[in-house]
Amino acid sequence: MMRETIETIMHQAGPPEKHRFIAGLLRAAAVTYGWGQKFHRIMGQSGASRKRLNCMVISVGNVTVGGTGKTPMVVYLAKWLQKKGVTVAILTRGYGGTAESRGGIVTDGQTVLMTSEDAGDEPVLLAAQLPGIPIVVGKDRFHSGKVAEETFQPDVTLLDDGFQHYGLHRDIDLVLLDGRRPLGNGFLLPRGTLREPPSGLKRADALIMTRADHYDESRWDKIQGRFSAKPLFCARHQPQIVSSSSAPERATVQTLADLKDASVLAFAGIGQNETFFQMIEAAGTRLVARISFPDHFTYETGHLRQIERQADLYKVDTLLTTAKDAVRLPEDWTGSRSLIVLDARIEFENDDFDQFLSCKIEQVRTGSGQSPF
Repeated sequence: MMRETIETIMHQAGPPEKHRFIAGLLRAAAVTYGWGQKFHRIMGQSGASRKRLNCMVISVGNVTVGGTGKTPMVVYLAKWLQKKGVTVAILTRGYGGTAESRGGIVTDGQTVLMTSEDAGDEPVLLAAQLPGIPIVVGKDRFHSGKVAEETFQPDVTLLDDGFQHYGLHRDIDLVLLDGRRPLGNGFLLPRGTLREPPSGLKRADALIMTRADHYDESRWDKIQGRFSAKPLFCARHQPQIVSSSSAPERATVQTLADLKDASVLAFAGIGQNETFFQMIEAAGTRLVARISFPDHFTYETGHLRQIERQADLYKVDTLLTTAKDAVRLPEDWTGSRSLIVLDARIEFENDDFDQFLSCKIEQVRTGSGQSPF
């Protein structure tokens, strides 16, 4: 109950009257968090603390907790660079995995060397989607970067969720903002979802509005007015089926349109479960049931039985989940039911972002004497 109350407060600017006391406590804690975050930033950005890799570093980050689309953006950038013949490596923290503190190589680009328990779900998901690209996990991104440089000699390193990792120099900082609630409810953690004050966006080289097809115009007018000098690009999340397991007598599902006559139960344990459900319904799929779990959720036998009971109750023959959840599920768990694994693909409205990135990389190259191309 308390968890749900706190999550409600974190996503509302003005909480209901009965939650005002708790909201006040969270707001006081947010002040302490803000001072701590400021100290962390100052120390991390000092010349003595800030470290630099030999290769070019492009960071993908955000200023709020929850899903803004960092993983699909990293996939987009990695494939874009790969097509240009650039050697790429990815650095990611490996949140929740046993290797987070010690670090390690998730994949050398050919063989996946860690499970989701070791590396966390996002790195394993990235490994599945990006063959040929090495991925290194670890809380210490500089150490991970040195491992990547010494082992794989990348031209460019992509830093996943790196905007608040002040101790590592980045050549290009890309910041993603959800089009619907770019700054959450306007409060810092734990009163809201902001990881740092909005003024931190001044450090960004470009802002990317994700889910731009559902953006809140009034919120973006304020951001554009305040950060008008920053390049702004609009992107959409397009659903795509990455795997489909079904009973032999059923046709393989290729697109969500193939599910128009199916009874579907969707479940997820990601940063924004409701966004996932809405994306499914926007594609015309009828959900008869949905189940939400916390972000980075670990599925145990009892949870799987809960899903099965709901599927039996609603006479569901098809289950639908996210690619991040799928790496945490046991194989062949669904039995006779179909399991559709869905992911989001980043699509930009035009080629302006690609042109910007090419120019920005060229500027970095000219200034450093390095060329990834």
